[in-house]
Amino acid sequence: MNEKNDYALVPKPPGAIGKAEPGAKGILANMVADILTQAPGEDPESSFQKARAYLLGDGVSQDSVEAVKWYRRAAEQGHTCAQFDLGDMSESGIGVPRDRAEGEKWYRKAAEKGHATAQYHLGYNYATGLRGTRDSVEAVKWFRMAAEQGHRAAQFHLGRMYANGDGVDQDEIEANKWHRRAIEQRAAHQDYNYDLGKKPVETVEWYRKAAEQGSTSAQYNLGVIYANGIGVAQDRTDAEKWYRKAAEQGHRDAQFYLGQMYANGDGVLVNNSEAVKWLRKAALRMHSGALPKLGLKYYYGDGVTKCEIEGLAWFIYKTKVGQDTFSHEEDMKTRAWMEAALGREKTLVAQKRSREINDEHLAASGFGLSP
Repeated sequence: MNEKNDYALVPKPPGAIGKAEPGAKGILANMVADILTQAPGEDPESSFQKARAYLLGDGVSQDSVEAVKWYRRAAEQGHTCAQFDLGDMSESGIGVPRDRAEGEKWYRKAAEKGHATAQYHLGYNYATGLRGTRDSVEAVKWFRMAAEQGHRAAQFHLGRMYANGDGVDQDEIEANKWHRRAIEQRAAHQDYNYDLGKKPVETVEWYRKAAEQGSTSAQYNLGVIYANGIGVAQDRTDAEKWYRKAAEQGHRDAQFYLGQMYANGDGVLVNNSEAVKWLRKAALRMHSGALPKLGLKYYYGDGVTKCEIEGLAWFIYKTKVGQDTFSHEEDMKTRAWMEAALGREKTLVAQKRSREINDEHLAASGFGLSP
């Protein structure tokens, strides 16, 4: 087995929280009033939710120090996601002085209870020697645990270690197996759409037949046809009907355009809550247009409870994944403006939240991580 470190130049991919998931009408606002009145120490889940409320400033004034206090209370009672969060905050220096050893301690507690992203973090730390000692055998152990739960980055790194004989006997079959799994996850959210520009008008009826039989792409393309009057009279009501059918089956472009119709009152009554609902679904499937629009909705509280940190988080995620190079420069400018307006502490929290969004994306693609 080769003891080589070819991880040094690889940036650390993001981690994520397992349990709490923000809804279209506010991340935690509907829970905060009840949670804040509960007696401390009685319920670790309540402490965890209270910590997230303080971390994101949702229903209370944003306070990372107070968030750490409640995360620690939940973590010490064995709450797995709180343990991971506390590790993440200790390692990042959010609400506490940066302490990598403390971070690893809490990562390990969560990892030992099956938290896939914590397992990945431990594997990465061992693979890179970030804590002083590189141990490729331990790295393989933790990468494997996370990879078997569907963690894409862990699958990729485990495959590379098999390819290089790093911590394990070199095995091209195993390397290909894990790389294939990672690639399949990345491709899982991609949608196939017919090229309407190269199809004759007569194909409209073919699309209709296919759509009525449940073809998601055909339903989406019928939405496009009716929205733009391609071969038929323009009909926004029919466009909304077919976009919705495709959107409900997970077609991200249909989800985006349906969200836009509700945001703009295009063929439907303006309904910003409904717009946020569909933009969020599209954004979690990596739709490049939905990501910044959703960020702005959260930042300004348009159709959703205002949460500037959540808004910035979506812009951070958008610029990190590099979707849609045409608008990338403008999105970077918006992100920089938001970061300057919110300051360093809230930006760190938003960066953490963007890592959570990454796992929400995996869950939306059908590859959720265990909490």
